[in-house]
Amino acid sequence: MDFPCVKMANLFFVDERDPEDDLTPAQRRLLVDRAKALCDLCSKKDKCLALAMADRTRRGIYGGTTTQERLCLQGACRHAGHRQVVAA
Repeated sequence: MDFPCVKMANLFFVDERDPEDDLTPAQRRLLVDRAKALCDLCSKKDKCLALAMADRTRRGIYGGTTTQERLCLQGACRHAGHRQVVAA
């Protein structure tokens, strides 16, 4: 399946917890927020999220969610600051 965001890999497919990148937490948050905003406009958002939910190894923004948010949706939160989210 062809997803429009593939051409913007530096925005969508950065691991939000990667200590090796040169981004400050504020810069990383800005990238995450921009990617999520674009996801909200995408007609393939639901298919993208389903793909990422089926493959837990995917890192970055998929279907408008971060890696950590998807873990919470799946009931596998690992971060004390995240509460489990129940999908509607």
